[in-house]
Amino acid sequence: MTKNGPLDMHQYRRLFNISRIPLPHSDQFSVQDNYARHATVMIDDFIYSVDVFGPPGPDGISDPLSPAEIESLLQGAAADAKARKEKGEKPAQVGVLTADERDVWTVNRERILLTSPKNRETFDAIDRSLIALSLDTYTLPSLPTEDPLRFAQLDAQLRNAQAGINGGRNRWFDKCLTIVVENNGRAAVMGEHSPVDALIPSLVIDYALDVPVDNAAFNVQPKPAKLGEGFKREDFYVDQDTLDEITACTERNKRIVADSDGSPLWFGEHGTEWIKKVAKQSPDAYIQQVLQLAWWRDQGCVTATYETASTRAFKHGRTDVIRSLSPESAEFVKAMENPEMNDKQRYELLTKACTAHNTLTKESSNGRGYDRHLMGLKVQLRPGESHPLFEDEIYAKSQEWKLSTSGLSHGIRFLATGFGAAWHDGYGINYMAGPNLIKFGLESKISCPTTSTARFKHRIVQAFRDLRRVAEANAEQDKAKL
Repeated sequence: MTKNGPLDMHQYRRLFNISRIPLPHSDQFSVQDNYARHATVMIDDFIYSVDVFGPPGPDGISDPLSPAEIESLLQGAAADAKARKEKGEKPAQVGVLTADERDVWTVNRERILLTSPKNRETFDAIDRSLIALSLDTYTLPSLPTEDPLRFAQLDAQLRNAQAGINGGRNRWFDKCLTIVVENNGRAAVMGEHSPVDALIPSLVIDYALDVPVDNAAFNVQPKPAKLGEGFKREDFYVDQDTLDEITACTERNKRIVADSDGSPLWFGEHGTEWIKKVAKQSPDAYIQQVLQLAWWRDQGCVTATYETASTRAFKHGRTDVIRSLSPESAEFVKAMENPEMNDKQRYELLTKACTAHNTLTKESSNGRGYDRHLMGLKVQLRPGESHPLFEDEIYAKSQEWKLSTSGLSHGIRFLATGFGAAWHDGYGINYMAGPNLIKFGLESKISCPTTSTARFKHRIVQAFRDLRRVAEANAEQDKAKL
């Protein structure tokens, strides 16, 4: 629910028992098995199906296992993986291929399916499972940094959530929801975006984190779990060609990961409460003006800006685009950089920019956005067909989302968030705006000479401080009038 009414909850059903399946030039979703009782558990690239629900009752409904029973099954799977590794067994790291270019993965997946009938069973078990759980046998170390805005431990946790180590080992990137746990207990969530919007898993995980852990539930330990009794191996049998593809894909993945500079930012000088009470602006609109100012100072120009608008007020709604770059936001940014303007004038332009942003948000959320509509028309063009609109230079520039942004819930129980930049010379920015703390996740490409995640974080902080000065100057003037 929102203050404007109910939202469609269909996406919550798409979060579980589902995987993305590659096809030539396209993808599809696996058929959901809503009676599946297991999770896919990956340990050192060994794959297991581990039950989290018991056998179905007379009505066909299964009850969840107790926390102690699930823990015992996980311990059994971990012990089995450790024993196999000590014997020198090496699993086929097929999960690495799920990070590859989609058409290449399509070909490799078909090869694996044709190699052995067992591989079809393994794929089906993974696709039907509730979620994936990656139990990493390491803790990714923190890298040294002299940047005061970098949290080394959070950086490491974010890097591990995004890709793990060695090109994406111990991951299945086609799974909609994956819980990643390092061996020190540090946990994260990795989401595959096509079945659901990012807000959906964030709300689900936040809901789960709000439930206190009942330590008494672990006091009664069941007998140690045995292979085949609640958990089983899910192996792949592959040929040399596939092993060669895994090696080549691993190297490609490593280059992509090495080029990614992702880092969280915590801005704790104020949060949404101050923005509403003192700045007297909508928090999301205000944050978007901060990003516009930071981009201008970073790049010296404006750029098409993507922000996600939820259209879940409609049946099976997903998203449209809030185009945060507006004439009003451009005027405000120029005023902030114009020494001849005073803070009163700047505040008035800030208010106009935020008001315009609120209007754009409402329009897009209420089904009056146009980006998804135009995209729908464009993908319906047959080979060889075109339209002058889609060939227009202005239209093409309007699709260059060099500033790609999205806000999640307040995320009080989350430490960080993030996604990749949509353009090589741009930034990917996710944020969670809490009452007293605003958390960002930023990503840019190391190979791009014109962008820098560290630099842009400092731009954001300075923009926040400058807008605070402007807002407080206006508030003081209002008090003086009284």
